[in-house]
Amino acid sequence: GARRPDSHAARFLRSSMPLVPLCVAYLALLCASWSPDTLSLMMPGSLAEGLATGKPQFFPQLDGIMTLLSRRVTAASAWLHIACINFFVGRFAA
Repeated sequence: GARRPDSHAARFLRSSMPLVPLCVAYLALLCASWSPDTLSLMMPGSLAEGLATGKPQFFPQLDGIMTLLSRRVTAASAWLHIACINFFVGRFAA
């Protein structure tokens, strides 16, 4: 049978254009959510302690993740991060 031509919407969704505003918004929120304690909350520990004790360092802890996600901008950044990944993977899975 005759193949139906692609709609404008289908071509748009297959392009990279929908990802651009999502990624720009994610970058803006990520920059806005960064604070001096972000890195220490994400990866607690120290190299000196790890070398002295032999215990693994820099593994995220639940308390640190909860603290980060309790901040509105950081939580929005995390949700937008997930949306970008889902949209990106969904484009290729469909």
